[in-house]
Amino acid sequence: MAIANRNERRRCAPFRATTPVTDAVRAAFLSLFVVLLAGRVHAADRSELIVQIQRFVPHASLASEHLSHLVLAGRYSANSPEVAKRAGPALGGANLYLFADRSYLATEWGCLLPETIADRGEWTYRNGYVELESDHSVSKRDNLNERRFVVLEYRVGLDQGYRLMGLNDDLASFVAKAAAGDDFMLLLHSQSQIERFDQINEKLVKAKLIRTAWNPDFFK
Repeated sequence: MAIANRNERRRCAPFRATTPVTDAVRAAFLSLFVVLLAGRVHAADRSELIVQIQRFVPHASLASEHLSHLVLAGRYSANSPEVAKRAGPALGGANLYLFADRSYLATEWGCLLPETIADRGEWTYRNGYVELESDHSVSKRDNLNERRFVVLEYRVGLDQGYRLMGLNDDLASFVAKAAAGDDFMLLLHSQSQIERFDQINEKLVKAKLIRTAWNPDFFK
């Protein structure tokens, strides 16, 4: 999934009789499918991705390939208002800040961890994908899993912004865990645009984060 390990939320599910063989075959098939799908996805073709997502969440759709950086700028998180409404507040999580000047900051926070910058660099939007290019200033965090995201439109309840789904952990976890007609796994395994920035307030947000959340030695 994501910029950081997310706080897992568990829900009760109805009992479903399965055998070890069935579960093993299903898990192996899903893993192989996701690897093949991620390898085949390229800048000009997102059709296979959205077909798989719509198997479970029919109303999800691809965002336009021609969105401006100003429209996409904002704060993104899997700990969205709609997730908090359904599952309660999280004890930890991550934020991804995309700024209109094409810089980004990725932060982590938890019960004993104030919001701390875990990665930063530049981002681009090409052909429907957001891509992150780290400046490696937080060297111990260079192994973050998600660097490339497909941009989705799925507005539900309190979540009304664009949505980013990473092509590694996010996609694999969603396909493995989702059930038809249940959008909760989509909310958990993608990041919602919780805030939108304009050119004025983004400067204030960025300056505050650099002042209060920059502590690269923490991750050494």
